[in-house]
Amino acid sequence: MCKWGILKRRRTCGKCNRRMYLEKSSRVNDGLHWICKHHKSFPVSVRKGSVFSRSHTPLAKWLEFILRFAQGLQLRQLDLISDGIAGSSKTLTRMTKVLRKVCVAGLRRLKMRGMKIGGRHRFVVVDESKFAHKRKYHRGRCGNTWRREYQWVFGMLEVNGTSRKPILRLVRDRSRKTLFGHIKRHVKENV
Repeated sequence: MCKWGILKRRRTCGKCNRRMYLEKSSRVNDGLHWICKHHKSFPVSVRKGSVFSRSHTPLAKWLEFILRFAQGLQLRQLDLISDGIAGSSKTLTRMTKVLRKVCVAGLRRLKMRGMKIGGRHRFVVVDESKFAHKRKYHRGRCGNTWRREYQWVFGMLEVNGTSRKPILRLVRDRSRKTLFGHIKRHVKENV
């Protein structure tokens, strides 16, 4: 997990400011903790400073939950409890909140940096779609005073072999000026 950046790769001792080392331990829930060669009586958890720091759930269960969360698989609480990922619905709610916060922070960073797609040997497919509320089963808004609201969505998709990168944007109109502005902002010029 250190290799993927989920946990810290390096840590320094708070007392002597020297490098700490990972050591196997049967006393700790995760099986590892950080230890300083000079201050062995003060081990530090591998979770310290990560999103897992306030959780008692084993890291293996966290990874299984993250996999299901990322793939959108069986997030029903009953299934997750029966699979042994967490012991209660309260724990699952906390885990979900933590992952949502991480996702929101990641999206903010991506938005600040500006996501670009395309480039050499990559195709970008562009399309727009109109989404509107539609009544079903005689329910919802009715009457001759109600006008159907609609929203245009402009999408760009980078196709590179088996990988795909989508970008979707809400647009007010489909004018050339509006759509070209989005294309210039999000699609790299041919290199």
